[in-house]
Amino acid sequence: MQKVFSIEIPDEIYINSWENNLTASFTYDGPETVYAVISNDSLINVSIDPYESDSAFVVDSEKYTILEINAETDTKLAHIIHEMKNDEYEYEYVDTTNHDGSTWAEITNYRLKDYYALRYDIDTDPAELKLEPIYNDAWELPQLIESNNILEKLIYNRDNIEHNESNSALIISSIALLEEYIATIATARSWRYEEFDMTEIPSISKALSKVLVNKPISEPEPIEYPPAVEDDEEQL
Repeated sequence: MQKVFSIEIPDEIYINSWENNLTASFTYDGPETVYAVISNDSLINVSIDPYESDSAFVVDSEKYTILEINAETDTKLAHIIHEMKNDEYEYEYVDTTNHDGSTWAEITNYRLKDYYALRYDIDTDPAELKLEPIYNDAWELPQLIESNNILEKLIYNRDNIEHNESNSALIISSIALLEEYIATIATARSWRYEEFDMTEIPSISKALSKVLVNKPISEPEPIEYPPAVEDDEEQL
């Protein structure tokens, strides 16, 4: 059977941002029923064909539960299972340029399984198969992390430490350079780079580095517990 469907996708692949209300359309082209195997509350296998009668999934019915997914009513689930079993799909690419002039091959025809993973959700009642967005939290460039650390230290010194006029001017100019650099890599994604050039971070003079004061580590506020209530002594 064939069926066209649409699904919400993030503003950018692997990033947890949905403000633009983007959607993508896919065409399911497969059997009317596909299958998933559950064991110990986990998804362990999928198939677009019925399992053979001598399959361990069929024979050991106490250990395995085979779910049948109706492609007409659960098209998204059926489609991602079909993608998971299709090894012949060909991605298409286009060269894009990074902030440092390096290039990477960006996919132009992402699949549903690039945006979502198939999960068996035991927190619902009853438990069910569902699509879960795929995020990559390790998207920041190491240059961005290091630059933000340096910037935080500079801002602390500007706002809290009394430096001489020369060093104060250097702090202000260094902050401006770092903020300008950070703006160029704020939305860069780590997976687009083959290597990371830490030397491109705007440098601070050795002399200034010697006089900068580290920002104190904030101590967690103590937890205030209510006073213990003592049982009244029994009056004799």
